[in-house]
Amino acid sequence: MIRKILLLIGLFFGVASLQLKAQPDTAKVGLFVYSLYDFDLANKSFSTVIYIWVNHDVDSLTFENSLEITNAKSTEYSLYFDEEVEGIRWVSVKCRAVIISEWDISNFPFDKQVLTLQIEEGDKDTSDLVYIADAANSKIHESLKLKDWKIIGFKMSEGVSVYKTSYGDPGLSDQSGYAMVKAEIYIKRINVWTIFFKIFTGVFVGFLIALFVFFIKPINVDPRFGLCVGGLFAAVGNKYVVESTVSTVSSNTLIDTLHNLTFVSILIIIFISVISLFIFEKGGEKNLRRAKLLDMWSFIIILCTYVALSFYFVSRALES
Repeated sequence: MIRKILLLIGLFFGVASLQLKAQPDTAKVGLFVYSLYDFDLANKSFSTVIYIWVNHDVDSLTFENSLEITNAKSTEYSLYFDEEVEGIRWVSVKCRAVIISEWDISNFPFDKQVLTLQIEEGDKDTSDLVYIADAANSKIHESLKLKDWKIIGFKMSEGVSVYKTSYGDPGLSDQSGYAMVKAEIYIKRINVWTIFFKIFTGVFVGFLIALFVFFIKPINVDPRFGLCVGGLFAAVGNKYVVESTVSTVSSNTLIDTLHNLTFVSILIIIFISVISLFIFEKGGEKNLRRAKLLDMWSFIIILCTYVALSFYFVSRALES
């Protein structure tokens, strides 16, 4: 009986020791954002200088070559050190990186952006090591000022990056997971109205040029249709200039909406001009008066509709 009890106790402690051994090591990871610069919407990137640190109590762990910024185009590490302070291993490294960023320009220039920095363990999977985000100490440099942007929030979180591959590791199944921490920096654009009128002045001028044809007699075909074509080319040229600064996306943006509204309005103006010319050429006092009324009401209706729709689209972008 005693032998059985001792055997059970031995099995219990054996299983407990195996479970204890199976627990992964834990490391606390944080970062300090020293600078943000080179915001490049066309190439979908921005640059940053950050300091990354790791706190842990496992002597066998090393992080010199395992801290990886997975959403970076390029990274440059320096000032690495690893020392023990009050019984805690303290690892720190400075990193200069170019980060890939999928800018959301659907409401440009009234846009808000989230800059993401994802730091991932590049060596041990989650069965050996997990990260905890050091949210209390992770911060943005208080003197950091961004041109045309204002920082409105910062958040740190931890998680696991799961990949549907074992990377050839015989000890893993068909997938693997690696610890990661993620920093999210929330920013919004400032001086938005100045930027708005800078990028849309050309398209608004093109629309007004085309709209003023209603003050020209329909019989004056060359100036009447010439102004429409000139306004259309001004709007098209403005769109190409803006898109060379801001990256092109497959979804519809405020830039696309206002330009398309202008294109459609100019086409309607050309169509009405053809009708007005047709009525005018019929001759007679009545037809001349009808052509004049058509031009006057077309000017008022198209102008009011264009302004109203522009305000609607802009206000919707401001509310997003």
